[in-house]
Amino acid sequence: MKKALSYTNGHRNNALILGDASLVQSKYLIEVEKFSRVVDVDISPALLDDGPVGRNDQRLERVVKPFDEFLPPTDTFDFIYGKSIAFNPKKTVRTLLDGLNHSLKSDGIFCAVWAAEGDSFRNVQYTEEELRRLYSNSGLEIIDLDCQPAVPNRGLLRPGISHTINVIAKKTE
Repeated sequence: MKKALSYTNGHRNNALILGDASLVQSKYLIEVEKFSRVVDVDISPALLDDGPVGRNDQRLERVVKPFDEFLPPTDTFDFIYGKSIAFNPKKTVRTLLDGLNHSLKSDGIFCAVWAAEGDSFRNVQYTEEELRRLYSNSGLEIIDLDCQPAVPNRGLLRPGISHTINVIAKKTE
């Protein structure tokens, strides 16, 4: 996420996080990166807990629903971080990416972590070619793509091998 933030040209108004029920990334964007407002969307009701960011903090909007049911407002976000986007079914990803593209400001940055082939921790995996095609078809230009090697993951649901592709993108001109 820190690498992706270096592409934002210092714009720190609105950010969207997909999948941070722990609120750790939300807290970081508010307190360290000085975003004025963060919208955190997660299906987990833990998002509503009084955690690292207090429930009364007006800088954070908490939305409990699946990503594919969240309709982000158009031309709003300077930064979008798809922390848990790799858990989405492939059939909904194109629509999700289209919506995220429309919600980015013209110079906004979208960063996402995807499960790569060989990942045994998530049920859905992508090839680099699939991601390039998905992004291109959704009007997003990949400006950085980094394949992370497989590492043991001791996730809450089940252990496995986590093999990810980190993608940083912007709207196409």
